[in-house]
Amino acid sequence: MHRVLVWPAGTEIGLEVHRALSSARNIELVGASAPTFNHAPYVYKEYIDLPPVSEPGWLDALRDALILHEISIVYPAHDEVMEQLASHRQQVDTIVVSSPAETCRTTRSKRATYRHFSKLLRVPFEHQTVSDIKEFPVFFKPDRGQGSQGTVVVDSPRHLEFLIDKHDGWDSMFRDNLILEYLPGPEYTVDCFSDRERGLLYAGPRERLRVRNGISVTSTFVPTEEFLPLAKIINGALEMWGGWFFQVKRTVSSELALLEVGARVAGTSSLSRVRGINLPLLSIYEQLRVSVALLPNSMSVTVDRALDNRYRHSLHYERVYLDLDDTLIRDGLVDTNVVRFVFQCVNRGIPVELLTRHDGDLQGTLHRHRLQGLFDRVTHVRPPGDKVDVIEPNGAIFIDDSYTERRAVTARFSIPTFDGSMLEMLFDDRS
Repeated sequence: MHRVLVWPAGTEIGLEVHRALSSARNIELVGASAPTFNHAPYVYKEYIDLPPVSEPGWLDALRDALILHEISIVYPAHDEVMEQLASHRQQVDTIVVSSPAETCRTTRSKRATYRHFSKLLRVPFEHQTVSDIKEFPVFFKPDRGQGSQGTVVVDSPRHLEFLIDKHDGWDSMFRDNLILEYLPGPEYTVDCFSDRERGLLYAGPRERLRVRNGISVTSTFVPTEEFLPLAKIINGALEMWGGWFFQVKRTVSSELALLEVGARVAGTSSLSRVRGINLPLLSIYEQLRVSVALLPNSMSVTVDRALDNRYRHSLHYERVYLDLDDTLIRDGLVDTNVVRFVFQCVNRGIPVELLTRHDGDLQGTLHRHRLQGLFDRVTHVRPPGDKVDVIEPNGAIFIDDSYTERRAVTARFSIPTFDGSMLEMLFDDRS
């Protein structure tokens, strides 16, 4: 059993690592982030606070946490954390899922990346002085940014002057940022996997169709071999261990120009995962020096991502009363979200009683919908009886689509009641 610390766990990378590893055999996940609001505690069953790598004492705090929580593998989920962990690999004294420190340092800087590949690949032209800029727009971005944070399309000389003033002059701005040629074409990410001895084993190109806050929220595979030579060149010029990616964009003449190389998995590498290439898991195997064979499915896949909801609440319940018609079965179909909640209760040893006024053959309906044997008890309330009369309220909650039924239960017992739209608050899929 390997206990894997994902740090910081609340980034898009950290959340994808959780999705990729939460069901893996012989892996237990522990999430860690700075003590600020983030999504990780809603996802990771085990979660701890760690100071950011920018604070003094972070390394000692990490080492103490590794011992206390019996961590055998650390999975960095942010570029800065990865660079620091790769540089302090010996002091950490545990397995760090990353490429060598020099690779991490090169890929952390866009300027260093472009200089490294300037004679091997088409890279964006970098304007060194204001006089270099002959036409607009140009593209402004931080040298060490991620997720398109701080990037700006500069569309006029006046806009450029505003940026220069904002950064206290060209020299100050140029030190930490790049002014690049503007590339108007489609943008692609290529998710890759490399073994330190066997070389490049996978390259999966996808087009970034819709981007939100620098994250590709709609992406689809591109069935072309056009990107494979670029992947081989990058892999040959940098020492890559495990999952990594690179991004390219088409120029006016449709050439592919390198935007960045990341020595880690990308947040939308889920597109490769669902086709059979689990890059976070393969990256752990690479560090453990386990020989792997890749078996991707060949179907086309598109991913579209949106905000999801998870909740923390103070509710404690020990018994569930659940309605059948229009709650568990709606429009002749089983509501899979309700069944998900029922099995969550089963896994936790919380009894679920089906409480229904079903008009007809109840056992036949349960049999037809494969629901027999799912409940601890089935109570068929027949007229003139009321559901409220058969409820034992201590530690109970009541789930029913009927407002009238919920109001009657609340009036008599003052216990929590829910309809189907409220049920998501009760889901807990931390792992």
